[in-house]
Amino acid sequence: GYLFAVEIKRLLSALLDPIERLELLMTGCALQVLRSLSAQSLRYAGPPHARAGGSVLGYAWVFSPPEASSRQQRLVSQRNLQVVQGLIQKALRHKDLKARVEGQKRDPYKDADTKYGHKLFLLLGKKLGIIVPYRGPGARLIMTETMLRYLVLVLLHPGERCTYDEFLEKLYLHFGIAIEWRQLNEAMHWSGLPVSDTVQSSRNSWFAEMLRAGGFLTELSDACSIVCNTFGEDN
Repeated sequence: GYLFAVEIKRLLSALLDPIERLELLMTGCALQVLRSLSAQSLRYAGPPHARAGGSVLGYAWVFSPPEASSRQQRLVSQRNLQVVQGLIQKALRHKDLKARVEGQKRDPYKDADTKYGHKLFLLLGKKLGIIVPYRGPGARLIMTETMLRYLVLVLLHPGERCTYDEFLEKLYLHFGIAIEWRQLNEAMHWSGLPVSDTVQSSRNSWFAEMLRAGGFLTELSDACSIVCNTFGEDN
């Protein structure tokens, strides 16, 4: 909840068109629901396997590129999403919850997964556009331009700068989102997958390319890139 408050404060302090601000606020509220579902489910269901690791929130989301993703990237993101859904489903069937609903005439789990559980997670993610395809098998998490703008706005103050590596770390700490390098390795381990460098591109980063296309990334040298919140402050 505190993370959500910080993010909303930064979003409200940025100089934005009112309609865009409203759309980004809707994105933030939906993301908070997804984050809460994942983090709270972990409290009741426990980690997906022994020594699972994960972010400080306890879980990890593996995002893949929206286009031209490799087979390995798609499969890792798909497996990660399956683990997250399984975690939420398991939490709803915690012994204490089951004890409270025993004896009811109507099956309490008939609609639970849809209204409160992993199906709600899928529905919100698909409406946000960060889970594709909308129908059919192979659901995975992807980064979108709207999502990217929201992340830059809430992880950095208006006009604030940080290195690309620091931005990846902020992303992992606030949302559990793993993109590449150490965070991706930890997320694969949390998902029960073997850590493999083949998932990561040895060339240009797809995420850095999205930041660059949005005007948020400046490369000072081959070894140093700066992410900047280019939005002004609304006084």
